[in-house]
Amino acid sequence: MSHAPPNRIREHVGLILAAGASSRMGSPKSLLTYPDGTRLAEDQIRRMRSGGCRDVWLVVGAKADAILEQLPELPCAFNPDWETGRWSSVQVGLLSAGIAKGYLILPVDTPGVSPETIATLLKAADQSEVMALRPSYQGHPGRLLWISKTLRDQLLSATNAREKRLDHWVTPYQEVLPVDDPAILNNINTPQEWTRYLDGLKNED
Repeated sequence: MSHAPPNRIREHVGLILAAGASSRMGSPKSLLTYPDGTRLAEDQIRRMRSGGCRDVWLVVGAKADAILEQLPELPCAFNPDWETGRWSSVQVGLLSAGIAKGYLILPVDTPGVSPETIATLLKAADQSEVMALRPSYQGHPGRLLWISKTLRDQLLSATNAREKRLDHWVTPYQEVLPVDDPAILNNINTPQEWTRYLDGLKNED
């Protein structure tokens, strides 16, 4: 078995943001369960790895103990400031992940993104000098975001930036990549929306 040199920068790392309170869902979204028993966070990590992210981190905050108890094998980073919003979760995830070529950021409540879409996004990042890439579907921006190491450093050193929405902050740096994957628009917040999502999967079979 070969090993990469210890100082070699890794390729792409995945960050799954799952630190929110899930107040409308009533329970941690990470623990939502597919019919086969797979938890949503497990499926998200599998998809990211299949798409080309060698390492994937789950960023937790609210109800972290419950998540870690039920998913003890997952690599997790804890955000103690989760109430301040997504910005702090991204920063915690980036620090935990360490140095990499790029970082793929995905909210846990955007299920079903295909590994092929992830691979397409990473390939486009590898073949360009962009700071950030956001996929779009039929003109609508997706909730998945790739950022470069350079932008990671800027994000970590930004001052007084938590008052801004991350999506707004990154807009001047990003390029848009059209993809044929409506799942990048998914946003599951309530039990009813999760049920409808699962029903849609049945109809696809």
